[in-house]
Amino acid sequence: MKTLGLIQAVAGLLAVASLTCCGARQALPPQSPSKIANTASGNAISNVVSAKFKPDPHLLLEGPVRVTWTESKEGHPEYLLVAEHGDSRVTVDTLGSWYNQIRPSPEVLHDRLAECVGYTNSYLFLQQDGGGNAWRAHGFHVFKLAGTHLHYIGYTANGQYDGVFFSDDFDQLESNRITPHVDAPRFTLMLRERAGSFVVDIDATWNEAMSNSEYRTCLTSLQTAAKAKRPGGDNLEYSRDALLCLALTRYCNRTNEFHNVLILAARVYGNILPLLNEVRQVVPGGRDTDWENPYRESHKDK
Repeated sequence: MKTLGLIQAVAGLLAVASLTCCGARQALPPQSPSKIANTASGNAISNVVSAKFKPDPHLLLEGPVRVTWTESKEGHPEYLLVAEHGDSRVTVDTLGSWYNQIRPSPEVLHDRLAECVGYTNSYLFLQQDGGGNAWRAHGFHVFKLAGTHLHYIGYTANGQYDGVFFSDDFDQLESNRITPHVDAPRFTLMLRERAGSFVVDIDATWNEAMSNSEYRTCLTSLQTAAKAKRPGGDNLEYSRDALLCLALTRYCNRTNEFHNVLILAARVYGNILPLLNEVRQVVPGGRDTDWENPYRESHKDK
């Protein structure tokens, strides 16, 4: 009874925190997104230019946006993607760390740079090189053509777009204190472009998770452990399962599912406070925009 009382009290606090962080946010209508196709790949874009057949070896995309690449440093190569359209000129750093590891031939370098550029449905995708192993470090800056201007929409981890939804990675608990980096909770966020910015569709995000077996596998693992009555201790083998289920249900404002996972976690762990201390950091419907800030600060449209 004490455990149930603790769960109810903590759940109430988390619910209040959700309202405080997000305000009276209205969820977008649920839709079932089709399988996402990666449109930000050079191989999928008809206008991507091959260095072997064009006079300009630095030309990557001919139109409607012209994209070229240039080397920004000698001796320690770093590369810039340069996009020009009407009154706009934008640059994005790319492939520096990859080049230093691979040392490719000029042809291979050009082909790999072409894969960093994509264009579809008036959206331009330019891949950055953030270095390191952070999940979103090598994602795509997304721009939209608006007349003679390139308008910056935002940043996604993978540059995927199916004509309705863009996708990104949940990374709010990537650096949590319970799991190693490889086991941190990670799931796909479904985004829409609204008034020139990305907005998370939490219903579509939940539907995407339900079509993915990982959440159900983690939930089944917790249910099995709870039935086996293994409370107490750290039970680290279940930490990934519990943290993923709690993070997803909280992120998508699934109150009933969140409470059910809390009960399972309490049966498995006994002391669930370390889990809750991590999960309380999850902002329902939120996105980490840190990767966008360097672009906004140092690569303004000119």
